[in-house]
Amino acid sequence: MESLDISISPDLSELLDEKDEELEKVCREQDEEWMTLCQLAGKYVLTYCKKYLCEEPFRTSKRSGHIFIQEILRGNETRCYENFRFKKAVFIDLPHDLTEKYGLKATCGISTHKMLGMFFMVCAHGAENRMIQEIFQHSGETVHRHFHSMLNVVCNLAIIRPRLNYNDGVEAHKSCNERYLPFFKDCIGALDGTHVKARLPQGQEILYIDCKGYPTQNILAIVDFNMCFTFALAGWEGSAHDNRIFCEALRRQELNFPHSLENK
Repeated sequence: MESLDISISPDLSELLDEKDEELEKVCREQDEEWMTLCQLAGKYVLTYCKKYLCEEPFRTSKRSGHIFIQEILRGNETRCYENFRFKKAVFIDLPHDLTEKYGLKATCGISTHKMLGMFFMVCAHGAENRMIQEIFQHSGETVHRHFHSMLNVVCNLAIIRPRLNYNDGVEAHKSCNERYLPFFKDCIGALDGTHVKARLPQGQEILYIDCKGYPTQNILAIVDFNMCFTFALAGWEGSAHDNRIFCEALRRQELNFPHSLENK
């Protein structure tokens, strides 16, 4: 029986060798990429553990937010007003009303008075999150969360609407204003625009810069002659004209602008 002699030509042999070398090169590159990915993953895991799992305590002051609030409430009346823009009696009683009527809820680590203190310190002084963290010894996430909880409650509280008989002009004019009565006998209130300083993200300030050169909101407000607000429209840029805001308030029915009746 004859044996078969299979021989490979030199050209084919060289081609196979080149293919093997290319395959080995691709495998090495894949291994290097995999090692690089493993090193990056390990680096990020280590960074996360150091920052969040094994981090050194940051807010460790013995003067906690609770101690700070108690110092304010037991101290001078002026100190409470300077920090929160409230008298002590109002600051003590307001959280109870917000809890019973508007759904404010304390947590295991934050009392309603502390939540109120953080919120109104930001509003009164434009304090940044980091400053509130340092004063009340809480994390930035905690400050952020409770600030927005208070903001929702206060928005529900601050509903401005006129009295049912505001068109009657009840008690609108006092005797000391008799010389103006002929001109304002049918007047039930007054409206005007007021500019309130605004802090905006970088790059968005230009539209809010008013004639005085700094960013503001132009707010339309209406009061009756008992000095009670009957309407307010906030959020407009400081560069917006008062007449434009007034026309928009008249046009948009959902704003519930308090229109006067008959000849008022």
